[in-house]
Amino acid sequence: MLKLAFIVSVFAGSATAKTDPVTLMQNTSDLTAIIGSEEFCGYTLDQPSIEQWMLQNVQADDAGFASTLNLLISGQMVQNQQMSR
Repeated sequence: MLKLAFIVSVFAGSATAKTDPVTLMQNTSDLTAIIGSEEFCGYTLDQPSIEQWMLQNVQADDAGFASTLNLLISGQMVQNQQMSR
């Protein structure tokens, strides 16, 4: 299985102490495409790097982030399944 290290610097160009909502949503969309494709593409993500990205970019009181992340990951997984048909 290919090991893919999640590179935080991919998103660092637009990251601030806590990222503005529009940039956060764009970056979250990109992140979920990667996370949602992990199993499908056969790679393993660097979980501590993902956690660090979230700590740097997501407000601690952002109650909707986790559900948005889950929804977008699920959507990516469905897209991947449809491609394999």
